[in-house]
Amino acid sequence: MSLSKPNHFLQTAAQDKFFVELEEQLFKRLKIEATSDQSHELLKHHAGLKDEVLLSELSNLGITPESLIVMRLLPLVLVAWAERGVDSKEHAAVLDIARQFGIDDWSVAFVLLDHWLQHRPPAECYDAWCRYMKEVTKQMSPASRASLIDILEQQMTAVAKASGGYIGLGKVSKQERQTIERLIAVLRHQMPGDRAETH
Repeated sequence: MSLSKPNHFLQTAAQDKFFVELEEQLFKRLKIEATSDQSHELLKHHAGLKDEVLLSELSNLGITPESLIVMRLLPLVLVAWAERGVDSKEHAAVLDIARQFGIDDWSVAFVLLDHWLQHRPPAECYDAWCRYMKEVTKQMSPASRASLIDILEQQMTAVAKASGGYIGLGKVSKQERQTIERLIAVLRHQMPGDRAETH
């Protein structure tokens, strides 16, 4: 069951505090559940992963079978954090894309994703994402991998443009562009025959 926030304009300071505290409690509970042996085994089965080190990393980051989808969306979070911090428009843009993936407000995946938008994800998230996507893309056809890259690049660019750029014209900053290119490069290096693999 998901829990929806009240209309933004009707929220009081007390309501804001309540939802912040509730999210923190849910996040802490999520972390505890994710590191349980049962959750670890379910994640292993659900994700189809054999890499025990990667599974442990995902569990330690609070990833459960229900929230595994956020690993697909982590690049959007990293782009939002590319500059000084995540502004309200970038925050909203990421969550809007998440909803397109079927992530309901206050679902387990939503809580984790929203937490990362408010608190910069630890460096381990990027490493785990790289390892996870390597496993995922190995099972995809070249055409599917290329489509994934194109869609992800479009989504990351949309998040970068959400804040309006330096003068409000939807420009992508240098830091955001570098982040996008770095993340896309990770996926391209997983594609057999890609010239970008050789240096």
